Formats: sequence, structure tokens, C-alpha cells
Amino acid sequence: ASHIVDYGAVTSISELSEIITSEWSYEDSETDKLHAAMTLIDSGFRPKDVHALVDSLWKRGVAAYACKGPSQPLSSWYEKRKNGARSANPNKITVWVDIYHSEDWVDERLHVLSPQDDGGLGLFAGSIGEHQDFLEQLLNMHLALDLDSHKNEKEIWERIDDNVPNDYRDCLRYALNAMLLKLRGKAVPARGQLVERPRTPTRPQSRVHTLDGRPYLATER
Repeated sequence: ASHIVDYGAVTSISELSEIITSEWSYEDSETDKLHAAMTLIDSGFRPKDVHALVDSLWKRGVAAYACKGPSQPLSSWYEKRKNGARSANPNKITVWVDIYHSEDWVDERLHVLSPQDDGGLGLFAGSIGEHQDFLEQLLNMHLALDLDSHKNEKEIWERIDDNVPNDYRDCLRYALNAMLLKLRGKAVPARGQLVERPRTPTRPQSRVHTLDGRPYLATER
């Protein structure tokens, strides 16, 4: 299952690094810890800083890649590509995440599966107001009919309201592909089978609650 632990914005790369390298406790246990096993960071904005952050995370033993959405559909969920020699970040690896492969996956979690179902999506305990922006963005895509170059009908995903962004939908898409990239076709390990990531001296302290005091992994809805 997937679980949203928090929303927010950062004002610096160092703050983003701290969030990525944090650990969280389960709601029913403060001894069992969770950490980010794989992170994808959108490099559409400040790509040099994103790639520098990715390099620093790998040096600390934290798996991370810069990612982007392609202008044309891919034949798979994602592709790892080395940037060209003349690109802004030459020879760096970027994970290209296909939009179309994941749209049905997102919609299934919104309209078919409940949070308790295998593969369902849960949210942290909070008011409707806290979740409103996230849910509005997730619900702002639908299937529509278009014509291809031969005037044949084809289905495309498009925004319902162009004034509503789809950043949170991209976040969910990137999280899914980070999981696929990490597991490489294997099953998600059970809670007791999770492998602890090696600790480093620069590792931040574990964080059990959000900055305003809410538990990260609350299961109430």
C-alpha cells in the first residue's frame, strides 16, 4: 500500500536533503523505522542543484536520481538515460518517467481501491482542508478523445481545469516509479524483512512527528 505522510514546500536544498534522509517510526512502534529506500527528484527546476543534491545523497549511501517527464510516451514505466555531453548536466543519469503508464494506476487508487486494500492509498490524519489541494490536483485529470496524425480517434489524458496544477499527481507518479526502480520486479518486502540502511555520522535525527506535531504515519482518515 502507499501512504502520504505530509505535504509542504522547502526553501533550500539542504532542507530537502534533511527530509529525504530522515527516518520515521510506525504509529504502533517507535523501534521499527522507515526511511526512503529510493527517491526521485524532479529536475525541471534548478537541474544543476538537483543533480548536485543527488550526488551528495549517493555519497551518504542514500539512493536517489533526478527525474523528468518525457515529451513523448515511453514504451515502459520509466527509462534511465545518461545526459548528453552538451546538456546542462553532462553524463549525469536522469530517470524519465512516463505519464501514460501511471495514470490508470493513480486513478485506480482514487476510484477503485480503498486505503485498506492491497495496493491502496492512505493519507495522514488531517482535516479536509489540509488534504484539499492534494486531492483537487489528483482529481484534475481525465481520459478524453483526440485524433492522431491519421485522423483516427485515440484516448489521451488531459487536465479538467487548466488553472489547477498537477504537481501532486506527479509526486505520486514519481513515488510509484521510485518503488519500481528499487524493487526491479521483486515483491515489496514484509515489514519484518526490511533491510536497515547503513547509518552515517552525518545522518539527521529520527523524526516521528511533523513540525506541527502530527504523527507521520497516522492511519485515521
